[in-house]
Amino acid sequence: YFSTGAVETVPDTSEGSETMLTNIQLAEFCLKVFADKWVYWYGTYGNPCTQSRYEAKARQYPKHYTSSRKAAYMKDIAAGRTCADCCGLIKAFFWMGGDMDAAPKYASNNCPDKGADSMFALCKETGAISTIPDIPGLVVWKSGHIGVYVGDGYTVEMKGFDYDCVKAKVTDGKWTKWGKLPASMLSWVENGAKPEPPSEPIMPGESSREKTVVVRSNGGKVNLRMGDGTEYG
Repeated sequence: YFSTGAVETVPDTSEGSETMLTNIQLAEFCLKVFADKWVYWYGTYGNPCTQSRYEAKARQYPKHYTSSRKAAYMKDIAAGRTCADCCGLIKAFFWMGGDMDAAPKYASNNCPDKGADSMFALCKETGAISTIPDIPGLVVWKSGHIGVYVGDGYTVEMKGFDYDCVKAKVTDGKWTKWGKLPASMLSWVENGAKPEPPSEPIMPGESSREKTVVVRSNGGKVNLRMGDGTEYG
């Protein structure tokens, strides 16, 4: 996708706020989660790793929170990590309003509490993984598991207890389909900011503000316009 170097205005995402988030923000959020080294805890969605949460989840999902894994969970607690499962990564983005420092608000920002398969079922537009377009914020899916495409051929996923948060090439994930979450959940944009037209017409002999635009292509044909619509040259 295209980067104009423009600074994106981040909406107020304090706890309890309802905002229309974008696919670009979803991709950026997932990359921050990867950099922050979130850990995989089944049934969580951007929560602090605490003793009380461990005990509650162990009672709720005893098949996942086995005694052989307890030492690893205690290590996460001691390190003050944040946890999520595969679909919890997506729910964390919405329920935290895209803000890594916010507390999750259940079912906020038009995101229902769904598992991997039922979250993917919300997508109105899907396709075989071999046809995935280079649009950050798409979800990638295989039966029982979901992740997020972050652009440039890479995905971010909460892969599992043995892996935690992983960034990998989309071709390495054994994904079968890609999907586009509905417009009721995400505002789909090509980049974080729309181009600004000059405030006054530019007359012959005059120069406009200097602006550098960097376009990256993976070898495909690229069409450029001066604005975000076909009416622009």
